[in-house]
Amino acid sequence: MKNIFIILLLIICQSFVFAQDKKVNKIAKYIEKGKGVEAKELLDELDSKSEYQNDIYFWYVRAVYYRNIALHSNDQNSAKTALQEGRKSFSKLEELDKRKPNSDLSQYFPTLKKDLFEGKNQITETKKQTDVVSFNQPNNDEKTVTLTEVGKG
Repeated sequence: MKNIFIILLLIICQSFVFAQDKKVNKIAKYIEKGKGVEAKELLDELDSKSEYQNDIYFWYVRAVYYRNIALHSNDQNSAKTALQEGRKSFSKLEELDKRKPNSDLSQYFPTLKKDLFEGKNQITETKKQTDVVSFNQPNNDEKTVTLTEVGKG
């Protein structure tokens, strides 16, 4: 389900960016094709340019990029750093949207916000639980095993 959301988010992102800056569009295409290194290099380049500091599409693509890194990173520290950057991007995105509301992007804010802010425990805790649970057990076809997990969210 998350993969479908990511694909839809990237397609939508690309369609919004199409009429925008070519470099922002290029970042969206890199993300879509799984070229994270290239996307990161271009993001870093545009981060330092003043003309992109008020570009709502740039901040949207940046938030999506870091959200994807946080969700798919195998390294907990990388996921945590990406989550922080994603939140920073989303906060800037909301700030820009308040100044000049953009209904095209605003409809995707709740899902993006949920993943970046409310989903933080899911992103970081899932990696911890996976490490704890992933050990070899003998295959007992004759027994029924019930696993109960307790958590908060």
